[in-house]
Amino acid sequence: MELGHVEVVQWLDRRFPDGRVPSNAVATAAKNGHLTVLQWLFDHHDHVYWGGDEMYCAVAHNHLEVAKFLHERTAPPPDDMFLIDEAARHGDLEMMQWLHSERGDQLTYEGVMRAVDHGLLDAVKWMRNTFPGSVVLKDVRMDNAAANGHLEMVKWLNDQHAWCTKQAMNRAAGNGHLEVVKFLHEKRSEGCTTDAMDLAAGNGYLEVVKWLYANRNEGCTAVAMADSVANEHFEVASWLRQILVAKDGAASGA
Repeated sequence: MELGHVEVVQWLDRRFPDGRVPSNAVATAAKNGHLTVLQWLFDHHDHVYWGGDEMYCAVAHNHLEVAKFLHERTAPPPDDMFLIDEAARHGDLEMMQWLHSERGDQLTYEGVMRAVDHGLLDAVKWMRNTFPGSVVLKDVRMDNAAANGHLEMVKWLNDQHAWCTKQAMNRAAGNGHLEVVKFLHEKRSEGCTTDAMDLAAGNGYLEVVKWLYANRNEGCTAVAMADSVANEHFEVASWLRQILVAKDGAASGA
């Protein structure tokens, strides 16, 4: 089932005519998008266990045509599978639209946050317009979107009055997303902590470290030097050392 060779499935059916096809095999075919195999099984095999995880697998792996086939020919999956949330995880807007229009699937807060965290802006906009009572953007936290470097998502959420914590800038800095750091600095009041420079230094993002030093007042701790050396980011460590030497010189001359 995993490779989708319908000829092999047909051969097995001839060789073992009374054999049964378990639900996990059907789910594997759906997961891998093997529509031809599923169609053949439905049309020619009487001992297939439908109604397991095959619909979930099709949605979770972006196989819309497989999902349509299963919806039309097999029993619908339980409501608690939250299929539209799975489509939201991948930003599969066409799948989300189909699930809502054809099956009436609804959205949970987790589905919204999956799309937000992955920077899937078109999907989030569709959610907001389609589920206005469920998607309250002022309740959406943008920390993960910032940490993942999704600048356009962060900008849009900021315009929608979403919220964040200091971790937004800390983690954006730690992951080297300087443009996100700059935007948060200019447009938000949460700021950051010493973690911002510590994380950026430890991960080797010298330009981020320099920018934070020049534009923020939090500074760093001994962790910045220790982690930059431990992770072999010697250019960062050298720059930090120069700053420390300069500070010591200024202090001794005061």
